[in-house]
Amino acid sequence: MLGQKLIVDQETYLGPIENLEQTTEAFVKWFNDPKIIEHMSVKLGRTTAEETERLQRISGDDSRIDWIIYHNHQLIGCITLKLNESIGEVGYEIGERNCWGKGIATACLKKVMEWVFDNTSLDIRTVEGKCSVNNVGSRKVLEKCGFEQKSIDDNQIVYELEKK
Repeated sequence: MLGQKLIVDQETYLGPIENLEQTTEAFVKWFNDPKIIEHMSVKLGRTTAEETERLQRISGDDSRIDWIIYHNHQLIGCITLKLNESIGEVGYEIGERNCWGKGIATACLKKVMEWVFDNTSLDIRTVEGKCSVNNVGSRKVLEKCGFEQKSIDDNQIVYELEKK
């Protein structure tokens, strides 16, 4: 399911896919960049056909909500919320490297968490976020958004944010 438009700030908003072809091209570019997928569970070498099929499939999936991140009118990443009764699992990526380290992911995740916990129809009480132990940037995003470390293993840290 595609998320509704959420205004983050004057330069950034979250919304549904506005142009499938453009979105597909962006994701294919990102998923074929080893530096971008270094900490993701995505295989290198995704094709346009594979990505088009994936984007069409997730658009109709009611067990998740997906937002595209637009910054200065450019598609730069995405946020996904997977729904499982009263627990959500969030994932995010900034695919445009020139947007890394600017606080955009943090601002967008804060906006999504505000929306999730204010949305009574979802009844989400807890949201988990997972990242690679070595993904310092993603760890900082989760921690700045109030997530607390729940568990850690050799490769992954699980964070949790509870509704207040």
